[in-house]
Amino acid sequence: MNQTGTPVIENDALLSEDYFQKMLIHERKRTERFGRPFMLIMLDVGRLVEKRREANDILFQNLALAVNSSTREIDLKGWYMRDKLIGILCPEFSRADKNWILEKLGQKLAAYLEPDEAAAIKIFCLFYPDIEEKNARGAKDIDIDELHPEWRGFFQS
Repeated sequence: MNQTGTPVIENDALLSEDYFQKMLIHERKRTERFGRPFMLIMLDVGRLVEKRREANDILFQNLALAVNSSTREIDLKGWYMRDKLIGILCPEFSRADKNWILEKLGQKLAAYLEPDEAAAIKIFCLFYPDIEEKNARGAKDIDIDELHPEWRGFFQS
């Protein structure tokens, strides 16, 4: 957040890591109070970013365009871990609702990125309060422990 309290937007409409994590904690607290579940989609873009160090601005713009064009306005999109994981926080989302957003996200990634780039992105879904699912596309070769926000401290108040 800047000095006026406005969220810091990076790379064409992705929230900064600090602000995204604060909003994630805020949404977890809201879920605990009111019982409205949320879905957290994680895009592992680390390998893709490493491959394209010289073209990150274009890559980040295309990733942001794909993410923003495939999600709702109320969904928060930002860096969960800078240059490694993009998070999409979908309030009031349940397991039953996930397929349409994952399908749309896959289509948009394919439209804005080269085929090999889109294929390099691993996608995970985490549900709160029921965090256990680790599959969307190729989740097996990523260390899931690192993706559980409560294990990393982001869900702790």
